Amino acid sequence: MDKPRLVRRVTVKTERTLVFRSHSSLRTEWCAECEAEVGMMSVDGAAQESGMSEMAIYKLLEARVLHFSEDAEGHCLVCLNSLQR
Repeated sequence: MDKPRLVRRVTVKTERTLVFRSHSSLRTEWCAECEAEVGMMSVDGAAQESGMSEMAIYKLLEARVLHFSEDAEGHCLVCLNSLQR
């Protein structure tokens, strides 16, 4: 008779933490999705701080994964709360 096999299950949880350093494009603005005043940053600043490419940021904006708004000059500002998720 065969002995029952013991099975071990190991679960590893990872978490990503982004630390945003002071950046010239960082400002506090209203995010309609978060319904709060949050840190907002230009696309290039968000890409630099997160380690992603600008193209990756734009794809996440287009997919509505990241929140954004437009400033008075028409520049896209990325919500840092949504970038941290």
